[in-house]
This record gives sequence, structure tokens and C-alpha cells, in this order.
Amino acid sequence: SVFTVLGMELRLTKLSSGVLTLQNKTGRIDRVVEFLNGRKQREAISRHEAQVLAGLLQFASGFFAGRAFKQTTATLHHVVAGHKLLPRTVKEFCDDTVVLLRTAKPRVLDCNAPSEPFLLWTDGSWEDGVAGIGAVSLDMLTGEGRVFEGTVPKCLTKHWEETVGAQIIGQVELYAAVTIRCFLADKLVNRRTLFWIDNESARFGLINGASKSESMFQLLKIMSQVDMNQPTMLWVERVPSFSNPADAPSKLLGSTFLARSFLGAPSHRPGGVCPCNGVVQQRPSGGCLATPARGSRPTGWRCLGVGP
Repeated sequence: SVFTVLGMELRLTKLSSGVLTLQNKTGRIDRVVEFLNGRKQREAISRHEAQVLAGLLQFASGFFAGRAFKQTTATLHHVVAGHKLLPRTVKEFCDDTVVLLRTAKPRVLDCNAPSEPFLLWTDGSWEDGVAGIGAVSLDMLTGEGRVFEGTVPKCLTKHWEETVGAQIIGQVELYAAVTIRCFLADKLVNRRTLFWIDNESARFGLINGASKSESMFQLLKIMSQVDMNQPTMLWVERVPSFSNPADAPSKLLGSTFLARSFLGAPSHRPGGVCPCNGVVQQRPSGGCLATPARGSRPTGWRCLGVGP
């Protein structure tokens, strides 16, 4: 009922019910933790050691195993390529990886999960000092669609400008994708999620789980943390800008798009819980202002309407 393949342990005890469980091979976590503690004390990771550790974790960051170790393996590949980590960075890397190893849950693949995909389009804009974010979702299981719009907090765009420069559209686009993923995390558990995005740096970051930009790398770490607790089968594709329905919401014109789209007019949801898992506050336009109900959820998104 249990066997090992490519360094991963497969549990077939519930296979007759359509459930397959993947986890790290028995004893591997203790071995890797011991290895990391040694590197932490020495405050250095050699090229060869990075190759060994990357090999141990490679299959734990595969498509079916989840995204939890994407950033870990990306850092190790960076070292293998010839880059050296500062002693402080080595300590932080070892501590973060040990926490991941100790808290990572087995990946459960449920064949009974809906096969109909959940579609998400995201976009971002950076004009006149305002970073707009937009998203459009369509659940092919229920036929329910939603339009979201919002802005990136000023303090964050200011930090990006100070550390990256004036051109921060890649950060804005990735922020839109990561935060809507967090916001809809409950909806996306064990679903086949198809992300459409028109920014290449953000798209490749989502696919690879890594970026040369430190600010984007940190956003991708958040994406992986969410996926560890509320996993989804994520596929990322490119959509041309002129075909991206999230373009209008990202420019804070979501109501105009909603009135013309297949989603129809905004639905009234008096009281109770918003379909975005936030607390409903009625707005004059008939939409709802989604205030995140959990402390871990990002702010800044407004759900303008829901429609069949």
C-alpha cells in the first residue's frame, strides 16, 4: 500500500476511494534537517552541497507534489550556478527550510475533485502613481463569475520604487495574481485552476516559483505558503493584453466591464457572507465591499458583482 518512487512516498491505502497521498520519503526530513543545521553552523553552503540538497528536494517541488519548496530549490540552483550566499542569508535560508520541512503536509490528490476548471484572469496597471489591480473569475463548475478591482497599498509601491526603480509593473502584476490566489484560497482547494496573465516576468515567476527580483521572489514565497495549506492544481498561461478581461478592472473601470460582460449586472447580497469569503458591506452600486474575514487574507480587493 506504500511505495517509493523518485524520492517521494506514495500511499495507496485510499486509492480505491480515488485518493492518492504523496509525501517525503521516510527519514528524508530528518536527514535534510541535520544537513541544514550543519551548514547553518558553518554559515556557508558549497556548490557541491547545494547540488546534493537540491537533489534531495527536487521531487518535493514537482507539479503534483506542490509548490512549497519552489523557492528553496531555486536558491540552491542559484548557488550551483556559482553565486555565493552571505553568512546571514545562509542562516535565514536554513531556518526557513527547516520550518518548511517540519510543517509541510502530505499532498493529497483526490480524483473525486471536480474536473471543471476554475478560470482566473488578472492584470495590473501603474499610472500616475496609482497601482491598480484587477481580476475576473469564472467557475466552470457552477457557472458563477466575479469581477474584482482594487489598488496596491501606497507603502508597498513606495518600497518597490525605492528598491527596484520607477518600473514596477511586474511587481504590480504579480501582486494581483498572488493576492487574488490568497483571497480565493478556500474556493480553489483541490480545483484545477487556470491562471491567465499578460505580464511575462510575473507569468514565468508563477511557473518557476522564482525570480531574480527580490521583491517578486518574496511574493512568490507567499504563493507557495498558501499552496501548502490550501493546495490547488495550478496552470499558468499567457493572454494577450487586449484579450484580458481583467484589464478594465485593473484601471478601476470594473463596473463598466461588468455592465457589458457575460456576468450581467451586480447581484445584491444583503448581509451574511460574501461569495468571496469576506464580510459583506452594501454599496450604493449594488455590489459588495469585501473585507477579509481572516487576518491572513490580503486587503485592497473589492468584489464589484457576481453573476451567472
